[in-house]
Amino acid sequence: MTAGTATRAIGVVRERTGRGAAYLLIPAILVVVVFLLVPVALLVARSFSDSPAGNPDLLPLTWDNYGAILESWGYYLGRFGKTLLLAGLGALLGALVAYPLALGIVSTRSRALRFTYVFFALTPLLVSVVIRTFGWQVILGPTGPVGQFAPGTNGFLSSDLAVVIGLGHLATPFVLLSLLPVLDNLDHSLIRAARGLGAGAVRVFLKVVLTMSMPGLVAGILVSFSVGATVVVTPQLLGGRQNQLVPNLIFDQMAQFFDWNLAASLSTLLMLMIGVVSFVIGLLESWLSPLARARRAVALSGR
Repeated sequence: MTAGTATRAIGVVRERTGRGAAYLLIPAILVVVVFLLVPVALLVARSFSDSPAGNPDLLPLTWDNYGAILESWGYYLGRFGKTLLLAGLGALLGALVAYPLALGIVSTRSRALRFTYVFFALTPLLVSVVIRTFGWQVILGPTGPVGQFAPGTNGFLSSDLAVVIGLGHLATPFVLLSLLPVLDNLDHSLIRAARGLGAGAVRVFLKVVLTMSMPGLVAGILVSFSVGATVVVTPQLLGGRQNQLVPNLIFDQMAQFFDWNLAASLSTLLMLMIGVVSFVIGLLESWLSPLARARRAVALSGR
């Protein structure tokens, strides 16, 4: 076989392999289209509709639903701002709890112990968010082990602090899942090199470990932020009626007032805000992180 024949044979194999991989993507694409893109499109269309609840005919389209939100823009702006703020604080709290857990797990050499730690750390995902929130109601309530020390008569319940704690508990497993593979695949030669150059433990952590794990940390925070900004049960049970967030407003419009159109408008705006915030944070991380700056410096020096 000549070199040219071998090259052509390799090209044919690669072409067929590429086609096969493309065919394997068809089921996943269908799932995304049917269960994500189509419902989102219907939701956006419903936000411009004036038809009664349950009516599949969304015509005629109108801006009245968004006009109603603009008429009370001060109230809704406060609800959206508080929703994003508490979701962000909950995600940060989850990251603060998940990061040392992830470090402890990846530093464990025994595979059996590592599996055990991961199992118990991810156990909250096996329990309904309703049950977990009821547990926090007991802990933070006036007779609970923590809530009994609160100055008020209701413990720590019906407060922003209770909501942030509940959202932080909700966020911890998601951040942990994002951090474990990143920390487990760190280049330990860089850590040894930093120590060999005289860097202390804190400097090694900040300059090497935290920097190299930043993509996984930011990904976990963004996922947790998106989940926390859309959850209904946690702010409803821990924050009370006076601390309603946007998901609670959407639920009330759907279940209590049967105004599906306004609920769809609020859902569309919340979805857009979460997308914009996540995009900006991801963009800042990819541009301002020390690892990204180092890569740009290497690229510029190569020119």
